[in-house]
Amino acid sequence: MIKNIFERKLIAKFMYENLYKENGNDSYILDENLGFRFYVEYVEYDSDWNRLIPVIRKCIDHNIYASDWGNHLHDGLLFCNISQCYESVIEFIKIKTND
Repeated sequence: MIKNIFERKLIAKFMYENLYKENGNDSYILDENLGFRFYVEYVEYDSDWNRLIPVIRKCIDHNIYASDWGNHLHDGLLFCNISQCYESVIEFIKIKTND
């Protein structure tokens, strides 16, 4: 569970400029388009295509396809394997942000 929370925060920092704290622990993001906030710890990027696809798009904007993890992502998309896509995104963000 801790690994998932770390990865969710990693994605949130990659996707949004501002990550806010509440009660010292819970991180949330203000979504300007939707007009409300959501808590990072509960966003299921690893099981919800609606949450993962915008992250994939942003990775693609950074030329992710010129790499091994880009090929891994491509295969995940081709076979609709959300776990494979999620792992590729996490790997890309870790390398991109040096985490």
